[in-house]
Amino acid sequence: AAPPSQSYRFKKIVLRHKGLVTAVAAVAAALLIGVAAFAWQATVARDQRDRAIKAEGEATARADELKLVSDFQAGMLSRISPPQAGDELSADVTAKFAEALADADPPVPEIERSALVESFTDQWNRVNSTNVALGLIDRTIFKPAIETIDTQFANQPVVDAALRQVLATQYFQLGMYDAAMPLQERGLETRRRVLGDDHPDTLTSIQEMAVLLRGQGKLDEAEPYFREVLERRRRVLGDEHPDTVHSMSGMDFLLQGQGKLAEAEVYSREALEIRRRVLGDEDIYTLLSISNMCTVLMYQGKLDEAEPYCREALETRRRVMGEFAADTIISINTLAYLLTEQGKLDEAEPYRYEAVEKSRRALGDEHPDTMIAVSNLGYLLKEQGKLAEAEPHYREALQTFTHVLGEGHPYTLMTVGNLAWLFEVQGRHAEVIELLGPAEPAMRATFSGANARVLARALMNLGLARAGLGFNAARFAVAEKNLLEAHELFVASRGEEHRDTRGCALALADFYERWAKTAPGEGHEAQAAEWKAVVNTGGGSAEQP
Repeated sequence: AAPPSQSYRFKKIVLRHKGLVTAVAAVAAALLIGVAAFAWQATVARDQRDRAIKAEGEATARADELKLVSDFQAGMLSRISPPQAGDELSADVTAKFAEALADADPPVPEIERSALVESFTDQWNRVNSTNVALGLIDRTIFKPAIETIDTQFANQPVVDAALRQVLATQYFQLGMYDAAMPLQERGLETRRRVLGDDHPDTLTSIQEMAVLLRGQGKLDEAEPYFREVLERRRRVLGDEHPDTVHSMSGMDFLLQGQGKLAEAEVYSREALEIRRRVLGDEDIYTLLSISNMCTVLMYQGKLDEAEPYCREALETRRRVMGEFAADTIISINTLAYLLTEQGKLDEAEPYRYEAVEKSRRALGDEHPDTMIAVSNLGYLLKEQGKLAEAEPHYREALQTFTHVLGEGHPYTLMTVGNLAWLFEVQGRHAEVIELLGPAEPAMRATFSGANARVLARALMNLGLARAGLGFNAARFAVAEKNLLEAHELFVASRGEEHRDTRGCALALADFYERWAKTAPGEGHEAQAAEWKAVVNTGGGSAEQP
């Protein structure tokens, strides 16, 4: 005999408590199954977590790679320089021509080769190489880039929108506004949808949409975008963030274009104060604000106050940005305008010619800024009495603005008014009416506030032209209406003492004198005397019928 073993005792207990043991075994089995299931689930969860971390890392890496690609492509596109490309193309074509002559069979004598190369170069220089380069860049870089975005980034909306924005901005800077718009619209829509309205990239696209619409002359359509982006940037980024200040500057530009100069000046001063303090005097954006202060003061007739800003902007831009930078050319144009308004025509002349030459060279013949320079040169020549020299400049600007921007664009309408003004000075009355008659409704819709001076000038020239065709009671009545409205608009937009306002008062005095001679006894002598008094005293009104 031996002591009962552990297994024997366990069997006895099981037999004695069979029901209890069965229940405990069931619970134990359930616990074991639960533990096993939990262990399996933990393993699955760990694997899923590891795969998610890996996938997240891969997605992040992929996003980083795509951002690098988009940033690289954006950088490459932003460095494109049509003037440089045009110069290199010209040099390359000329060199290839010389090589072809040298390699000809039979050989071309050296003296003859030199003469042929010189002749070829003279002929080639008749072509604006910047224009050629612009067309080449559009066909070989921009359009293929758009096709690549459409095919390769369809499932990457953030990258798609980034590249579209870069191309839209490039097209805008090259003056190709219509080509920029579909890219701008698509990029903004995508960024609003994917990133949200307050994302910095979305805010950039809102700003660029506003700038593009302003460039197209659609100021009322641009305004809500300018106001939206400024409000959002103030709230999200703060008042002194560079992007917020950029939006202040955008509002300044818009309001100047709308003729709301007092409101524009508020934004201009705020932006300039912040940029001088934060960025320094030579930063390109500080220089933009200095230039804006010049124009907003100049358009209000504060010419002496504007002049130091104009000269500072030009001198610093020449030194910091270079002679052929677009902003430098704008400053050349602006200073020339200021000097012209001050009556310093001889001092303004070299700046006018410089602006045209540099604009053609840097921007091409069809860029809006080039045609602004051309039109401004026409204005200077007219003011100097060089009427025959002024006309081809006005005609070129009008033809190009109409072609590039359309008949209803403010720049086109301004040039219509300038050419009509020239015709009126030359006594070409019927041509004035042919030009301004069809354009009058669009001018009324476009020019208000301080810019009502453009409409006033057109109405004055219409009135003078109708009177200049000879007496006709109905025509003289319309001419009177034109001249009176013009004077009222000049007073509102230029002030009572401005030379345009006084010139219109003198035109009214002459008009009533002419009417008195053709229809005596109708009270026109008294009206002529009243307007002469206005001219002599500098007052702004006379008793009107």
